[in-house]
Amino acid sequence: TVIFDMDGVISDTQKIHSRIETEMVARYGVIITPEEIERRYAGVSLNILFRELLEGKDADISTLIDEKRAIMMQEDVPAIPGSVDLIKTLHIDGYNLAVASGSTLPYIKLSLCKTLF
Repeated sequence: TVIFDMDGVISDTQKIHSRIETEMVARYGVIITPEEIERRYAGVSLNILFRELLEGKDADISTLIDEKRAIMMQEDVPAIPGSVDLIKTLHIDGYNLAVASGSTLPYIKLSLCKTLF
């Protein structure tokens, strides 16, 4: 059995995440680059990211998380180079394949469909 992480292993989503998060916090006057968000918050929950970046701002974190997830559902998700070929080869060779992710199940399904098919 081979277990893949999705973001950054199968799907090249980090730059998409950080671009959207940068745009969202900018609405509250928080200026941060996508590169800084990647450096500081890659793999960190949205709850922590928004709470830290919007500390002292009048922001509903739950609403922002829902909004971010909805935006991500609309994005095209490119594959990490070589990931699709590896998955296909492993499948043909009879390996059991699984995905582990901190993302929501609807996003995982959509992202994998966009990435793999």
